[in-house]
Amino acid sequence: MKRFFSILFTLAALASGRPAQAQPQASADDPYDVALHEQHLKAAEPQMKAAEAFTAGLMKRAAEQKLDLASYVKDAQYLANVDSPAAPEEAAKLESVHRDTLAGVESMLGLPGLFGLLGGGGTQPSDALPPASPVAVGGCGCESVVLNAPFPGYSRVNYPLGAAVVSPTPIWELSAEFGSGVIGAGHQVASTGDSFSASAGVRSVRASATMNLFTDVGVGGLGVAHGWSDVQFVVRDATTRAEMCRSARLETANLAAGAWYRRETRDLGDRTIGCSFVRAPGAAATYSAAIELRAYGTYAGLVGGHSLLRAKFGHIDVVLCP
Repeated sequence: MKRFFSILFTLAALASGRPAQAQPQASADDPYDVALHEQHLKAAEPQMKAAEAFTAGLMKRAAEQKLDLASYVKDAQYLANVDSPAAPEEAAKLESVHRDTLAGVESMLGLPGLFGLLGGGGTQPSDALPPASPVAVGGCGCESVVLNAPFPGYSRVNYPLGAAVVSPTPIWELSAEFGSGVIGAGHQVASTGDSFSASAGVRSVRASATMNLFTDVGVGGLGVAHGWSDVQFVVRDATTRAEMCRSARLETANLAAGAWYRRETRDLGDRTIGCSFVRAPGAAATYSAAIELRAYGTYAGLVGGHSLLRAKFGHIDVVLCP
């Protein structure tokens, strides 16, 4: 059982004038996200196995001592997944109802204060997000292009299931969401964007996207419940799909719970992310500029939860310099 106790303590630390636009592409075997999923699964697998074993052992011991955990788990899952976050008064009332249950579990395990330590974990890195700002036009001879929303279509893919949705509908906003009802460990990618052309004399390309970001993460139950999200900006050759540059991963939410429940929503305001690359001189080329939203989840045991990232789009700025 010591191994099972340690996994719970680990959980506490775990959040116009545009060129022709090709339809958004969604591929179930995108190399970047296949590799990302494999890394996610590899990192989460030991934790998930330990949490499942702990939960099974805990439920067996609770049944032997006639301690009912069913309503406790049900309420934690409800609070984590309800469409709109429960009012603080409602959450406090349910916690009060289950206080005796929590104390009983702590006594049964011989770990007083356990649930005080395991109320949640993870970090909320919103302070690290760069503020929204326009891309500055470069030196003499540079050209500035602004691509305003709505963007002409979107795609959405689930990993590891690979179910893809592609739509040509112009959109002003888009969301990615992952929940415990989908799979034990995985993520969803939602993408949109637009395209731009560079003439033969262009060597330096800088591009960025400005958007308003909102997150809603809820986790709860007995076991592993971890949800988080991020956004990236990537420029590709529109013909070959070769990746020209990708922004740093911008984490927007990170929340975990090993017992009971946590829920947090945040309006992160307008943010700007971007990247740049040097282009070999040659024939004119068309590039796609994509905004990629990702919502992740790791769930094992008697848990519930979800991670939602929503973006309301403003514009994509491109600077082309000789």
